[in-house]
Amino acid sequence: MKSSRLKFLVTGGRGYIGSHMCHLLHHMGHEVVSLDNLITAPLLKTGHSPDTIPGKNLNFDIGDRTLLPQALAAELPIHGVFHFAARALVGESELNPWLYHQENVSKSLNFFQTLHELKIRKVIFSSTCATYGIPEDLIITELTPQLPMNSYGKSKWLLEQVVQDLVRHHFFEVYCLRYFNVAGCAADGSLGEHHDPETHVIPNLVKSLLPHLKNKSSAPAIFNILGDKYPTQDGTCIRDYIHVEDIAQGHWLAMEKLLQNNPVKGEGFWDSINLGTGKGTSVKELLSLTEQISGQKVPQKITDPRPGDPPRLVADISKAKKILNFHPKYNAKDCIQHTWNYWKNYVAK
Repeated sequence: MKSSRLKFLVTGGRGYIGSHMCHLLHHMGHEVVSLDNLITAPLLKTGHSPDTIPGKNLNFDIGDRTLLPQALAAELPIHGVFHFAARALVGESELNPWLYHQENVSKSLNFFQTLHELKIRKVIFSSTCATYGIPEDLIITELTPQLPMNSYGKSKWLLEQVVQDLVRHHFFEVYCLRYFNVAGCAADGSLGEHHDPETHVIPNLVKSLLPHLKNKSSAPAIFNILGDKYPTQDGTCIRDYIHVEDIAQGHWLAMEKLLQNNPVKGEGFWDSINLGTGKGTSVKELLSLTEQISGQKVPQKITDPRPGDPPRLVADISKAKKILNFHPKYNAKDCIQHTWNYWKNYVAK
C-alpha cells in the first residue's frame, strides 16, 4: 500500500531499533517525531550522533504526565505510534526489578493514557520472545504459553495484559510484535549497534576483534561462549537472529494493516505476531561466520552458562507471513557482515 505523507510518533526513536524505524519512515517520505529521554541514546555517539537521526526529537520521558501531553498535542495529527521505549537487559532486570516494572509498565501506562486523551489510537507495540520463557516447543508460535522467567520478560508480559484490557474497552488498535534476537546494522552503514554495556552476541563477537582492527600488532580479545553442554547439535545455544532493518519493515507492515483497518467506530483491535526468520543459528555457528567474514581467528573460551538460558528459541513466522506479508530479507550472516562493516568503518577508526 502506498500512502500519502503521514506523521508517526516513534518512542525510543534515538535508540537502536527506534533509530532504524525513524530512518525507514523518513526514506518512505513520512514525517517522523521521535520521543526519547536520551538516557540510552549515547549508544549512537560513535559514527553517528542522535542528532543525525531524521525527524524531530521530543526530549521527554514517556511517563511524563505534566509536559508530554502538551508537547504531543502540538504535533497533532499523529497517525500512528511505534512504541519501542523500554529497558531491555535481562541481567539488569533481575538485579533491579523495580526499575523494569516502573519503566516498562508504569511509565508505558502513563503514555497510553496520554495517547487516549489525545485520541491517538493506532499503536505498534514492541514486545519480545522473552514473554515465552523457556518453552517446550522447538518452534515458537503465538499460541505457545507465555511463562516469562525474568523481570524483563514479565514486565513486557504484564504490559501486554494491560494493553489488551484497554483494547477491550475500545481505546486502541494494537499490533503486538514479539520479536526474537534483533541484530545487525543498517545495510548502508548509516546506523549501527553500539550499546554500553553490550550484551548481544554478534557485536560482542565483532568487538573481540576490535583491538586488532585498531592496532594490527594487538591480539584479538577472548570471546566467552556461555556454556557448551546444551542439547543442541554443537552444545551451544540456538537463537533466531533477525536483522534490525527487517524488524523495522515488519513494524511498518503492521502499521499499514492498522491504517487499512476500519473497525466499527470506537471498537478496539489487538493481535500478537512473532517476528523472526524461522531459522536458528548456534553461538559456534556465529563464531565461524564471523571468522569467515573478518578473515581472522576469534579466540574463544568456554565459560559457565547463564542461569535460565533456553537451549533454543526459534520463531514460527507463518502468521507474520500470512497477516503482514512479512518476508525477512536478511539472515544471520548478513547481520554479522553489516555489524562488521559498521565497527570496522566507524568504531575502529
